Amino acid sequence: MIADRCYPTFYKMISIILHLNEFIMEEYRKRLLYKANYRGTKEADILFGGFAREYLHTLSKEELNSFEKILDESDDLLLKLILTGDTIPYHLDRQFLKKIIDFANGQ
Repeated sequence: MIADRCYPTFYKMISIILHLNEFIMEEYRKRLLYKANYRGTKEADILFGGFAREYLHTLSKEELNSFEKILDESDDLLLKLILTGDTIPYHLDRQFLKKIIDFANGQ
């Protein structure tokens, strides 16, 4: 039957797609790790690089996207938010930034 011949090909294609997705996510994590470690100020490098080394492998795709948006902000703004507790801008993920703040405070 034709269906018997198509199923192995279908499952092989699904396997390739899943491996490709894993590869893409791993490359995304590597790019974020680099971005977190080379911010521009030593303080931000230590803080965000340390957070990335500790938690990057456990983050979901949505959390990775939130982390990238946070890393797109200036060091001055981020350090001010983390160190002084200023109001977090609406376009940043507040819960995720709270994780970074807790990490910075050693919790």
